[in-house]
Amino acid sequence: MINNKQNLTGLVLAPLAIDPNYQKQDIGKQLMYELEAWAKQLGYPFISILGHPTYYAQFGYLPAQNYQVTAPFEVPAEVFMLKVLTSDCLKNIRGTLQYSSAFD
Repeated sequence: MINNKQNLTGLVLAPLAIDPNYQKQDIGKQLMYELEAWAKQLGYPFISILGHPTYYAQFGYLPAQNYQVTAPFEVPAEVFMLKVLTSDCLKNIRGTLQYSSAFD
């Protein structure tokens, strides 16, 4: 994310997909908890996701607009979410999330 000359590097999570034969077994929850633990251990301050707001809200993801962060493309506000992993990491950061050039 960029705020004038400030940069903050976080992670972007693709929505989870669990084979229907294995759904309702908490596999998605286990994956979320594990990836968040790894992200914290590696020192990433936040995770962004485009996903179902009801599902990801249970893990503490909030609309990015709550942090004054915008997507680099048009997307419904309720599906563009962030989870802060480091307290107050977005306190003075405002701007547009920029994806890695690998996504271009």
